[in-house]
Amino acid sequence: MSTSRTGPSTCHETDGAPYLVMPMNRKKSLTAYLSLCLVVLVFLVVAVAAVLSYLRPERRPPTYVTVLFAVAFAFAVVFGWLWPALLRRRVRRLLAPRPPLDAAAFGETYFRDLPRGPELAAAVRRHLQPYAGIDLAGLRPDDRLNEVAPELDPLFFDDLAEELGFRLPEKYPELSAETASIRTVRDLVEYLARKAGGESG
Repeated sequence: MSTSRTGPSTCHETDGAPYLVMPMNRKKSLTAYLSLCLVVLVFLVVAVAAVLSYLRPERRPPTYVTVLFAVAFAFAVVFGWLWPALLRRRVRRLLAPRPPLDAAAFGETYFRDLPRGPELAAAVRRHLQPYAGIDLAGLRPDDRLNEVAPELDPLFFDDLAEELGFRLPEKYPELSAETASIRTVRDLVEYLARKAGGESG
């Protein structure tokens, strides 16, 4: 993908107009930050409402309003923290019994049948790690990406393209259409092998 990396944000084009994806520290994705913001926002609203209710009892909101705020706060906590934590725990339990492989061994073991397969697979393993938030030593080709790293965003593909030396579509809808059929780690490595092969061919 044609992106500008000279400033503090990455620029993509969508329907002819650029949009900005804020940079990450490779530890949390945009979705994770939005989830955290949601939790903080709802907590602040509930806290302010509780303080105002205590200081101005004559203007105390109806009970149903308080209940709605409590439900919204519980939903924000579940969505922003508890659910991702449960997903990570599930993936950790899935990967833990498997013999551990580092990124290089993962590529050499499972992707020698593809052009540049070991190199591409090792890069995928390395770049998936921050998004998954857990150790991926037990990762295997048939693992589903939406389970291992459900918070992938365009920066993930940008980083791979930059490291491996190929181009991605300049517009986000085109990238989304290209990657829509990617379900597993093997699907992703095969997609990158086609892109890398096209660039070198």
